[in-house]
Amino acid sequence: MVEMRTAVLVLALLAIAGGAYYYFQLGGGPPAASAKNGTAILLSAVDAAAGVTTYVLVSGTSIDGAEPIVAHMVAKGESARVDINDSVGVLRSMYFLPDGDYICLPERKVCAEVEKNTTSLKLRNVMGYARGQIVKTNVTAVNDWINKKVIDVEPGTVERMFAGRRCEEIKYVVHLDLLSSEEIRGAGYDLSAAPYVRREITECLDAGAGFALHKLLNETLLGQSRIIELNVSKFEPRAEVKESEFALVGELASEQTYLANDDAEIERKSCMRLPTEVGRTECFKQKAVGNNDATYCGFVEGDLERDLCHLLLLPEWKNAAGCATLTYLKDDCYYEAALRFENSTLCGLVGGADRREACTTIFEGNATACLALTLADECTVALAGRLGDATICNQIRNATLRDRCLNTNEG
Repeated sequence: MVEMRTAVLVLALLAIAGGAYYYFQLGGGPPAASAKNGTAILLSAVDAAAGVTTYVLVSGTSIDGAEPIVAHMVAKGESARVDINDSVGVLRSMYFLPDGDYICLPERKVCAEVEKNTTSLKLRNVMGYARGQIVKTNVTAVNDWINKKVIDVEPGTVERMFAGRRCEEIKYVVHLDLLSSEEIRGAGYDLSAAPYVRREITECLDAGAGFALHKLLNETLLGQSRIIELNVSKFEPRAEVKESEFALVGELASEQTYLANDDAEIERKSCMRLPTEVGRTECFKQKAVGNNDATYCGFVEGDLERDLCHLLLLPEWKNAAGCATLTYLKDDCYYEAALRFENSTLCGLVGGADRREACTTIFEGNATACLALTLADECTVALAGRLGDATICNQIRNATLRDRCLNTNEG
């Protein structure tokens, strides 16, 4: 599955070279010939996009036939937020605010401020991808690139309809190898790769609003080709945007903490994509135990199975505080925790009378007293294990439990 970060390097230039790129379902209608000039259409779109100060955009991306990356973006003045749901279903929110750039995992309520000099390639790529959704254009810069043939536009255009809006389709090639290092850095590119990138772009520009309603990008990077298709599904060029839409979702943490949560979120989503609840539940349990991380249990759908997941982690607990969070197996939890932590006071928190009585009897250390209980065999098994005395196992009535108790405690 292609992840969002794999597409980033190939997209950052487009925010400068065409207003911005936006996408989703293609509209219908036959093409109509146009006498307009492709370069003029591009420059007109760039100029129009520079005047757009508030807008809402919903878009989707298909990369080499992979499942789409879906983006929802709102912008107002110097503030913008881009919500991206990537191909494995991980939701990330990027905030570009006057006081800095941030990335958040809304479902985990954790954010990190991303500095321009961050060493994390993953964060640089994700932020670059999101930044490419924002309309910030410079007619002078685009003119300069056209004059230098960095952007080489075919003269003709074709009129089309996409997402219910009319647009002019143009074709052009971008040659990053003709840029200086300073210009490449200014465009947000990785200097090690950018000079080897060639892009053939077909896009249908809504020249009046400065947005690409459809884009087909065929790029060659170090000899490998990739096709990316971008389509607009919703576009409001002058929308009502609330200031509250730019409030960070989550507590600020270090980049390292954020990245650890990001990796865990990707891992969690790998379970959520399984087709059956049973499969998802077992997947979460395995990850909870394998990572000794109870947060995976929180994503189990059924209350009973969620409790069982938490109990699997009890051997690693430091105390019995986690028992209070359970729904159906709270008594079992306090009972097991009492034995685990050698804490008889926890027996008093066991709600069921039979289980509470067995718990208390085990701590009394009297094997004969177990025989009078409703849970006689359970009491005996636990007491034999607590004392390490295999002879106590002989009073167990159930043959299977008796054999298991003897095998466990002999030697």
